[in-house]
Amino acid sequence: MQGVVDGPVHQIYEWFLLANEGERHKRLRRLVQKAFTPLSIDRLRPQMRETMHTLLNRVENRRDFDFVADIAAHFPTLIVAWMLGLQVSLDDSNFRQACADLSYIIRLEVRPHLSLIEAAVTALREGFEPTIAARRAASKDDLSSMLLAAKEDGVRLT
Repeated sequence: MQGVVDGPVHQIYEWFLLANEGERHKRLRRLVQKAFTPLSIDRLRPQMRETMHTLLNRVENRRDFDFVADIAAHFPTLIVAWMLGLQVSLDDSNFRQACADLSYIIRLEVRPHLSLIEAAVTALREGFEPTIAARRAASKDDLSSMLLAAKEDGVRLT
C-alpha cells in the first residue's frame, strides 16, 4: 500500500474494506453487512438530526461557508463513532484531527503523511480499546457489539 509494508497503517489497511478485492472483500463485506442494518441506523436518527441542526446553526448567520469543511468533514465520522458506541462529541478536537489525518489513506496520500496517519491510528485505537473491552465483557445494542459478534463460516471479523 503506497510503499507501506508494515506498522499500524499497514495493519489497518489490510482490514480496510475498500482496499481489498475478490473473496477477501466479499468476506469482509458479508461480516460488516450483518452489523449495518436499517434498525442500527434508525436508532441514531435523533442524534443525527440534532447534530446536523447544530452544524447548520453554526453557519446560519455567515455570509460564506465551506460545506465540506464546516459540515461534511464532521457529520459522517461522528455518526460512525456513535454507531460504534464511542463517546465523542462534535467539539472533540482530538477526534476530529485524528479522523482528518486518517483520511489521507482514502485520498491515497499515505507516504507523505505517514507520521500523521500513524499518530491518528494510535490515538483512535487507544480511544477505541476501552469500548472494545467493555463490549467483550458485556455486549450492548451497538455496532461494536455486532461487529465483535459477527462471524462467517466460524471466522470472526476481529
